[in-house]
Amino acid sequence: MGRVPGADRLLRADRASVNRRRGGCRRRLRALVRPADAQHARPAGAPAQPVGEGHHDHERRLGSGRRRVNLASTAGAGPASFLLGSGRAGGRVGGVALDLTSTMQRVMKLQQPAKPLMRGWSHAAAALVAVAGLVALIVITRHDAAKLVSMAVYGAGLVLLFAVSATYHVFNWPPRVKDWLRRADHATIFVCIAATYTPLVFNVMRGWWRAAALAAIWTCAAAGVVGAAPFLRIPRLLLASLYLAMGWLAVIVLVPLTAALGWVAALLMALGGLQYSLGAAAYAFKKPRLWPRVFGYHELFHLAVITASVTFYVIVVHYAVPFHRA
Repeated sequence: MGRVPGADRLLRADRASVNRRRGGCRRRLRALVRPADAQHARPAGAPAQPVGEGHHDHERRLGSGRRRVNLASTAGAGPASFLLGSGRAGGRVGGVALDLTSTMQRVMKLQQPAKPLMRGWSHAAAALVAVAGLVALIVITRHDAAKLVSMAVYGAGLVLLFAVSATYHVFNWPPRVKDWLRRADHATIFVCIAATYTPLVFNVMRGWWRAAALAAIWTCAAAGVVGAAPFLRIPRLLLASLYLAMGWLAVIVLVPLTAALGWVAALLMALGGLQYSLGAAAYAFKKPRLWPRVFGYHELFHLAVITASVTFYVIVVHYAVPFHRA
């Protein structure tokens, strides 16, 4: 092969740079392992232990020597000792490395987008209102045990949804806790959907329709909860299919519910479904941005969930509570 012009000059420059670094390391190591200063050296012919020097002074000198040897052995441990801050030179270099690491961590944290000020607070307020709504449902159905249970399931599902969502979104959590809460937040969506079906299907529908619809709804909800568990890695497509299945169940049960409750109730249920869908679209497409530092697309999604929940609560109270179950 032909010689590359200037290659020898570059190689010589690299060798000179490496030799300078080696020389600097040797000087630092010699400074660490050097013997006692010349002013403390013992003159020729002097006794091993100077007159007037006691046993403790001798031990102090030995301890100082041991410390110098330990520093030398640590400093000679290689590049790792310098990066970790061992020895005098290593302490200087390691301190710089640690400072750079902490600075980079702070910069990365500052570069993360700030959470909008209203993130999660609407669901925190909704959780308190949902508790009051649960108590009201229990009070007005206290004379019918079966109906009371269905209303309690519905109210508890609402409280659980908003409470977990607020806990997850309002506070800043460590990564591991945040992942657990995120999965719990997804799981409570399945639970709340099934809980919203329950008082309508249980109190309005009849016969095998009621049993089949409740079984299908809560089977999908249970599968969604298991799929959101931290110890499982369920494909997103499967979870999306579960959401889709629960949505199609609404279309199926809407026919007998409309026959029993009338078109006004059917239109209200369609309105609630539309509110959920608009919120889900805002969440999926991350639009509109609105005021990103205060109220963004995610907060709009939360608001849509609240308004849809209010719509279905009105349906339950106005139609399911007074309905005479067969």
